[in-house]
Amino acid sequence: MKLSAPQIAGYAYRAGFRFDGVVIATAIALAESGGDVGQISGPNLDGSFDYGVWQIDGKAHPEYDVHRL
Repeated sequence: MKLSAPQIAGYAYRAGFRFDGVVIATAIALAESGGDVGQISGPNLDGSFDYGVWQIDGKAHPEYDVHRL
């Protein structure tokens, strides 16, 4: 499922971003994943994968790493 820019901005706002932070977080999400919530990229050089709209690193946040579950 792909999120629109306004939807992503809403999630960023609910996560605590404000003003320019919402704009920047939305731009990052669109650049990283195109808004695709199911986006998985990798493996990275360290063998980790990146997940979701903001491409969260699985090594830094193993709780989101579906390859380790």
